[in-house]
Amino acid sequence: MNYIALPHMYKYKSSVIKNFGYDKFTKVDYAFNSLGYRSKCEFNEKNPIIILGNTMSFGLGVEYEKTYAGLLEKHLQKPVYNLSWGCYGHTINEQISFLERVYNSIDPSLTIFQLNNLNRYRMPDKTICFNNSEEVIRSEYDRFIERFYRVTKNQNLLLLHWDNQYYDVELPKLLIYNKYVVDSADTNLLNIPGEKTHKLISLKIQKSI
Repeated sequence: MNYIALPHMYKYKSSVIKNFGYDKFTKVDYAFNSLGYRSKCEFNEKNPIIILGNTMSFGLGVEYEKTYAGLLEKHLQKPVYNLSWGCYGHTINEQISFLERVYNSIDPSLTIFQLNNLNRYRMPDKTICFNNSEEVIRSEYDRFIERFYRVTKNQNLLLLHWDNQYYDVELPKLLIYNKYVVDSADTNLLNIPGEKTHKLISLKIQKSI
């Protein structure tokens, strides 16, 4: 299995915890399956829907059944694998590398890919950095776009762009442009989507497929 979760999630495999990552309010249960992903089920179905995103798609501060992943699973009656990385600084290029490994093991019926901020990049010492310069953003975007089309060729895709309003992307099948928050979860982070936002995202996805 070459797509187990990152270490900060995998250490909670097959357990239920509170106080995950930036959420310090102990109101939400975070259940992790044996691969370390936020799910109450194991990933053993054929042709699932897969979701790959950041803390927003992970559903920080929201009970899993009320996240857009949980709502899609309920209303579509299809297995949904939420492979999102919660509370972890990463770049869109790191996620496309991960998605490539996922496709070597899973043949999904649909991929929902939530793009990360374009101004994130890695320094040589592995430190995540933010730089809003046009040069950095264009460089990250150009690196990503070439790999994205190669890795996702012939895949059924739906894309969510979760970035600051100043940056746009040129991609097909882009369902949501930029930040889309109508309410916020009760966490230490600002603008983390709450239950109402997850419900609206779920409805948008359901209408588009």
